[in-house]
Amino acid sequence: MRVTAFLGAGACLDIGGPLTKELTDLVRKIKPQSSDFLTKQMRESTFEFVEEIIKRLDSYYNPDVCNFEEIFHALEMISSYFRGRQKHIIGKQYKPPLGAFITLNCDKWLTDKGRDEYELSIGKLITAKKDILEVVATRIFKYMESFDSNDKHRWFANFWNDALNECAWDIATLNYDYSIEKSVSNKIIEDGYEEIDGQGLYRFNPRKLISSNNSKVLHLHGCILYGYAHHPDPNKYLFEDAFEDIYKFDTYERAKETWLGRGTNNSQSQEETVVGPIITGLRKTDKLLYYPYNSYHYALQQAIMQSPRLLIAGYSFGDLHFNALLEKITRLHGANRRVVLITYFPNGKDNWHTDPQVMGWPTNHNTLKFIASIFRDPIPFKSSKFQNPIISEDGCAHLYLCGFKDAIKNHGDKIISFLTTL
Repeated sequence: MRVTAFLGAGACLDIGGPLTKELTDLVRKIKPQSSDFLTKQMRESTFEFVEEIIKRLDSYYNPDVCNFEEIFHALEMISSYFRGRQKHIIGKQYKPPLGAFITLNCDKWLTDKGRDEYELSIGKLITAKKDILEVVATRIFKYMESFDSNDKHRWFANFWNDALNECAWDIATLNYDYSIEKSVSNKIIEDGYEEIDGQGLYRFNPRKLISSNNSKVLHLHGCILYGYAHHPDPNKYLFEDAFEDIYKFDTYERAKETWLGRGTNNSQSQEETVVGPIITGLRKTDKLLYYPYNSYHYALQQAIMQSPRLLIAGYSFGDLHFNALLEKITRLHGANRRVVLITYFPNGKDNWHTDPQVMGWPTNHNTLKFIASIFRDPIPFKSSKFQNPIISEDGCAHLYLCGFKDAIKNHGDKIISFLTTL
């Protein structure tokens, strides 16, 4: 017996993890700093360039505003089309097809009057993307440093230890942290990495992951402990590793040292897709083709196919490629399914209504679609009174509405029992 868990940002909010809005606010506050390859004047110009991108995206999305992933995606797109229009770059493989029909309106910040100007413009684009990744990773590292599984976050660690005591779990997470590993440090949990130098450098082995019967952790969108190949013999795996394959390090500081000084990647459409230690932007599916991400995606699909037991916590159903996997749980397992969805109803108990349109929740149609699917009911909310949890008529799906911490502290034993009892 195995149980699958799928964790979004909301599952780590109560241990100090950030939501998208907080990360976006931090990105919006990035200030000009010193740079290895840009003068102070050019660094300030980079800052103004990013400010203008944010301003234009906000205006375009009005009345909504852009988030940090959309900002990063815009930088990737601008980089693609700016590079593609350069006369000195020859070759179909470097030019996105849409570049033949569009004109960039960024000449104030990105110039291509000569090779030097072009290199400086590329430098600004690289710096802007690096800043976003660094501010996100730094925020994750900050809360991981304060994560205390023996005291204030003991409730979090106890749940995962109790759960893994019952059976093996496949824990897939979209978060960039390593809170699961810190919570169950006394247990064997497989991530597919094996040490290769005896000094805290790990290389991914897909067979190790897939063949293991132990509990697994799948960092679907990366981790701040991830970095690029960096060992004394750079040619040791020359004919085995892809350029984009990700290594793991024993510390964030060591991993971060490898993040710069590399070229970027292209999707098949010849648009830039930064395959990095943390996956962000809007072209995620193109970034999951390399180790360990492709194997983690496969392992998640395998877990859902083989086990009818699924816990989803803190996920907003914003990633369509993962929604496509999760939504298959009802078709694959029917009446045998056991699904727990832990989310958060923000409008207060007095504002509960059986009609989602009236109460304005869920705001994401994909969430409501999933609830209807696991409840096997187009109208999943029957009672006009707020209930926590809400249980499907056949008892196969449980919906918790007060967030991860409330669910775990007040109903953790019940959740584990429901998911692990034969």
